Amino acid sequence: MIEALCTQIAILLRRHLDNPQSEAHSDGAHLGAAQIRSIEDMLDCAGPTPSLAQMAEHCGMSPRHFGRLFRLACGLSVTEFAIKRRVEKAKALLGETAMPIKQVAWECGFQTAGAFSSAFRRATGLQPSAYRNARRM
Repeated sequence: MIEALCTQIAILLRRHLDNPQSEAHSDGAHLGAAQIRSIEDMLDCAGPTPSLAQMAEHCGMSPRHFGRLFRLACGLSVTEFAIKRRVEKAKALLGETAMPIKQVAWECGFQTAGAFSSAFRRATGLQPSAYRNARRM
C-alpha cells in the first residue's frame, strides 16, 4: 500500500515538474518546479533534515505559507515527504549495498540508527535488517 501511494505521489510530482507553467518561481500562490527540486536537493543531503523555517526561507516565504503550499503541491507535509524520500533512499542502499545500517541511516539523513529504524519500520513494516535479508533471498 505504501509503495502504491509513493508511486502515485511520484507520478503527481512528475506531472507537476513537467508542467512548463511551473518552471517559473513561485508567484506566492504555488511552489514552482524549480523550488520543489531545490527542496528535494536539500532533503537528499546527508545529515540532519533542514527545518521548515530553513526551507521556507530558501523559497522566500514564511514557514506557515511554505508548509501550506508544499502540501498543496506534493500532497504531503514537508516532514512526511522528507521521511518518505529518505526511506526510499534507504531501501535502495539496503538492497544494493553491504553498507552497515548505521551508515545507511546517516547517508539518508537520520541522526541516529534508532530514529532510522523506527521511521523505516513505520514506513515498511520491517526492520532495516529484515528488509535487507528479504531482498537478498
